[in-house]
Amino acid sequence: MAPIKRARAHIDDGNLISVETATSSLRTEPQRKRVRSSGLPSTSRAQIERSTSPSDAEEYVEPSNETGELAASTQYELDRDANFAHLKNEDLYNERATQRILARSQTIGANRAADNGIIEEVTMTNFMCHEKLHVTLGPLINFIIGENGSGKSAILTAITICLGGKASATNRGASLKSFIKGDREQANLEIKLKNQGSDAYKPELFGDAIIVERHFSKAGTSGFKLKNSQGRLISTKKSDIEDVTEYFQLQIENPMSILTQDSAKQFLNAAAPSQKYKMFLQGVQLEQLDNDYRLVAETMNVMEAKIEGQKLALESSQKRVDRAKERANTAEKNRDLRNSEQKYLNQLAWGQVENEEQQLRELQGIVDEAQRNIERAENNIEAMDSEYQRHEEAVERAEDATRQLMDGMAPLKEQEREMKANCDAANQEVANMHQEYRQIRDFLTAAKKKVAKIEKDIAAERQRIENANGGAHAEKMADLTAAQQRASEARRNMVERADDLQLQDAHQKALREYEDSKAPLRQKQSEIERCQERLSSISRDAGQQMAGFDQKIPRLLNMIKNDQGFNETPVGPIGLHIRLIKPVWSNALEKSIGNVLNGFVVTSKADQQRLSNMMRQINLQRCPIMIGNNQQIDLRGHEPDSQFDTVLRVLEIDNELIRRQLIINQGIEQTILIENRQAAMSAMYDGAKPRNVKQCFCLSDSRRGWGLRLGYTGASSDRSVSPITPPEGKPRMKTDIESQLSQQRAILQHLRSELTELQSKTEALQRVMMGHEQAIQKHKQAKRNVERELQKAEEAVERMQAALDEDNVEDGRLEALRDDLTEAQAEVELHKGSYVQASVAREAQDGVARTRKVALDTIKSQIANHDVVIKKAEDKARRLRQARQVAIQAKNSAMQNVEDLRAEKLRAERQRNTKAETVEEFIAGATNICAQRVSLDPGQTLASTEKKYEDVRNAIRRHERLVGGSDQEIYDEFARAKESHENATRQAQSLIELLETLKISYHRRLEKWRQFQSHVSASARMQFTYLLSERGFRGQLTLDHQAKTLSIRVEPDETRKSAEGRATTTLSGGEKSFSNICLLMSVWEAMGSPLRCLDEFDVFMDQVNRDVSTNLIIGAARRAIGRQFILITPTGIGGGAERDADVKLIRLTDPRQRRIDDLMTNA
Repeated sequence: MAPIKRARAHIDDGNLISVETATSSLRTEPQRKRVRSSGLPSTSRAQIERSTSPSDAEEYVEPSNETGELAASTQYELDRDANFAHLKNEDLYNERATQRILARSQTIGANRAADNGIIEEVTMTNFMCHEKLHVTLGPLINFIIGENGSGKSAILTAITICLGGKASATNRGASLKSFIKGDREQANLEIKLKNQGSDAYKPELFGDAIIVERHFSKAGTSGFKLKNSQGRLISTKKSDIEDVTEYFQLQIENPMSILTQDSAKQFLNAAAPSQKYKMFLQGVQLEQLDNDYRLVAETMNVMEAKIEGQKLALESSQKRVDRAKERANTAEKNRDLRNSEQKYLNQLAWGQVENEEQQLRELQGIVDEAQRNIERAENNIEAMDSEYQRHEEAVERAEDATRQLMDGMAPLKEQEREMKANCDAANQEVANMHQEYRQIRDFLTAAKKKVAKIEKDIAAERQRIENANGGAHAEKMADLTAAQQRASEARRNMVERADDLQLQDAHQKALREYEDSKAPLRQKQSEIERCQERLSSISRDAGQQMAGFDQKIPRLLNMIKNDQGFNETPVGPIGLHIRLIKPVWSNALEKSIGNVLNGFVVTSKADQQRLSNMMRQINLQRCPIMIGNNQQIDLRGHEPDSQFDTVLRVLEIDNELIRRQLIINQGIEQTILIENRQAAMSAMYDGAKPRNVKQCFCLSDSRRGWGLRLGYTGASSDRSVSPITPPEGKPRMKTDIESQLSQQRAILQHLRSELTELQSKTEALQRVMMGHEQAIQKHKQAKRNVERELQKAEEAVERMQAALDEDNVEDGRLEALRDDLTEAQAEVELHKGSYVQASVAREAQDGVARTRKVALDTIKSQIANHDVVIKKAEDKARRLRQARQVAIQAKNSAMQNVEDLRAEKLRAERQRNTKAETVEEFIAGATNICAQRVSLDPGQTLASTEKKYEDVRNAIRRHERLVGGSDQEIYDEFARAKESHENATRQAQSLIELLETLKISYHRRLEKWRQFQSHVSASARMQFTYLLSERGFRGQLTLDHQAKTLSIRVEPDETRKSAEGRATTTLSGGEKSFSNICLLMSVWEAMGSPLRCLDEFDVFMDQVNRDVSTNLIIGAARRAIGRQFILITPTGIGGGAERDADVKLIRLTDPRQRRIDDLMTNA
């Protein structure tokens, strides 16, 4: 329902009725379209319905009035007109209207635009002669100018059609189809209404503008769209658009609000006085109010007839009450039978209560026995729990021992790898030395053979020289000796440079250290890649709770949801119900809890089997199923000190089943969490063992993302420390994504810093290795230099020897042989030394290789023995886990037994409670029958009492047949008749009171209508006279409400003294047009609509009269503050009005010319 439109500001006398608010408030739905009932008899009013077809036509037929006066034909008209006494004092009303007109002309200010209810834009598509036309209107006075055929009138037609008017109301077509342009299939209209100010229509929904669209097609379809200022669709109902037009009082189908060419011609020129009178009534809304009050009068007549009918009905109802009262008095006889009936009924009711109470006591005994069975079973659970705890401790001790053995295996393996590498290096060195020893031995043998041969040659040469002694070459011999000494020196340097074994060993050691440093570097890079992948996974899977679980888990959850066979729906996966409060413990807890996070918890063996079958169907593995119950665990006195975080305290678990299982199977309530390793070691191992603490998790100092588990070996206090590696998959427990991302970024940053340190260390080792390589290269270069020096020295000896050979061949040969002998002997000595050294080094290296081989065999033996011990420990741990599994199964079976017993007890309690409710119902029923508990008569049973009760009942029935019904039926009939009569009396009185109230309101409103009629009539008469005087004319407007006619007389000649004036038919064309414009302005002044439209008002005027009429209209429009005027003229306006700020000119060209211009432009 549209809000009621408040009255626009008016400067008239406050004692007079506002024209704008001249609508009936008797209707409960002001947004509904008013019923047009003018000219119809009152008996047919009920058949009038609002037309919803856009093609409905409304025709006006001029009534015949030969007598000149219409007599009232109904009682309503007599009440309404009241002998027209209110019209006998027209001079008083005229005087008041004249005072208002003069006061307004003196006090009125500049014209101003209304905040709402005016048309801002009109858009037409395929409408009439326009293919596309958009017109922006001014808020006050608009002149639409254009030649014939340019589509000016289409704008007014579009306004009427788009705002909900009928096609017939435009006088331009019988149906909407006729308005569609040419061969186009559909047309569209759009109007934008201003919606601002304090009295805007639903501004929170529409904003500062309301857009109305209407579309229709040749196929007959039609529809509306109501949009806000942003273009968002609000509604498609025509009733909502009618709400808007009703709120703004646009009066689209008011023939005086939008005057088309035909309507303007009919009203101004061709209409008879009675037709003008009817259009005047329609324009000022008097006719609509008259129709409303006529409907009220008819309603009161119907109510009076109904009241007369109710009087007869009340007389008949009173007779029924009297007859029922007589029968009730008769039923008061013979109460003895009823007393006996009541006595036996009381005994039967309380006897049944006794039987039900006995059954209740038996059921209570069953419940008590069930409770005793439950207590025995719970005691058995405690024993089973102690047995399970014993096995749990044994498993922990075995697993701790196994972890320690596994931890001890790692250094043995590392030692084995180092010893094997050393052994292989020693063996390779031994092989190299054996090969070198054989080479030196071959060189020594060859050198000894060479010495023997030279000595033999020297002996022969001496023998020859003794036979031929001579000599004179001392100088050359001295030079030769010096050259030989230089050559010997070069050979010694050569020998010294030949030994680069130390450099090679240093280089090999640096190379091994460099290669060994690459493995940690690669490992750290791999850790960084995994950390980056985990970080990306967390970012990518943010908000995806199932990302960390098996891809088949959602399918399993859907199967569980759709299955109705579970006793209680399984809960899981467990990780989905856990939220980690402190993400820093994500890696440690994900790893330690492990595969349990993928598991489900059920409450019975049958549910476990059913869920296991589902998992096998979808091939889902590594998803454990645990049996538990919802019984809460009391942890008071079993948790560590509150200063420590525990796994339980950093987890938010939304399911009691899961919380219970994690406490039982994981000991989360006794696992403390300390971030700093030193603080954790101190808390666990300094002083006494902390109370209620099984183990402690802490973070690794050196490896971010890793953790340490600190515990005890078995029941002793031996320390047990084992690493906690980062988990492989995605996190399964819910946590704060930002905190988890921050934690993962910190780990990544730490890993990168460690990678940088390893890279620096590797680069340093690489530089050391390259330094050794450079030293070896320098050594080789120096060796090559010494070889070149030796070569030069030997070449010098050869040259000097050749010179001696030229002087004395004989002497030179002996000396050469001696030199050769010296060299050969020196070579033998050299090879002897090398031989001895190689032999000693070989024996020493053989010893080293044997020692390393023994050490390697020893460590392998230790590893084999340790592996055997580990396997034994693993076998023991496996057997203990099996025993623990048996214990937990026994415990779960005992818990299931308790659950079964509780279920049996619950069933027994339900039966008992049901029986108790039955007993209460029986007691309540018996109490309703008899408030005091009664017992059966001595010696009587329920059966005998029931027999007596039936005998009495039969006797009562025989009595009731005699009186025509039971006593209660007779009493009920009397009560119903009395109540019905009282209700009818109240309804009749209420209707009478309503009718009286309605009559008072009806006569008060008719009085207001008569005042409004007088006020509007006087305002129109005086406004007409005032407008004529602006051109020096005299005249009068006559409204005869008894004869229902409107006529005008005008005297344009100021010199004539006659006040009678002339009929419009005797006036000239210009005078007649001016007079008609004055008439129209007078009627418009009395109207309440904010919109006034007039089509081609000056079509038959010359330029002078056109200018005068235009100025007259503009002046009247400016006095109508806030109204919007749309005036259509085929020619321009004069007098300079087009330059005024409140006047807007809109020029249209012929659409055919516009199309030709468009084609020329495109060409």
